[in-house]
Amino acid sequence: MSIYSKTIQLTEDNFNNNNTTKFEYKYSQIDNNKLSSTSYTNSIDSSGSIESFNKLYKENNIIHEKIGNSTNKKSWNIKEFINTNLEKEYNDSYDSIIFKFNDVDCIQEIFSSVDNNNKNNMIKL
Repeated sequence: MSIYSKTIQLTEDNFNNNNTTKFEYKYSQIDNNKLSSTSYTNSIDSSGSIESFNKLYKENNIIHEKIGNSTNKKSWNIKEFINTNLEKEYNDSYDSIIFKFNDVDCIQEIFSSVDNNNKNNMIKL
């Protein structure tokens, strides 16, 4: 039997008169001796958008991890690790990575409370 956990969070603040809206999605699943985890964050403020993701997969004693960052929807800066050792570092086009969230209804409910100017820029579906 699989054990899983998922979190969808939307936050907004206005520290130093800089309105910031942040969307976070986290999903983890444990099945026997396997662990998989995905997290995605998008933060938007007056300077633009910063997106990041982390995908982790562990089976037995081998850990595969892929992390990426993108600023203002430009190419992703991606690093891939095996057991914490950097194996690859490269850039990939922004449109090459697409996140699909299973909880679309929940996301739409969250967006109903978001300022219309930021709605279309929050998550990459």
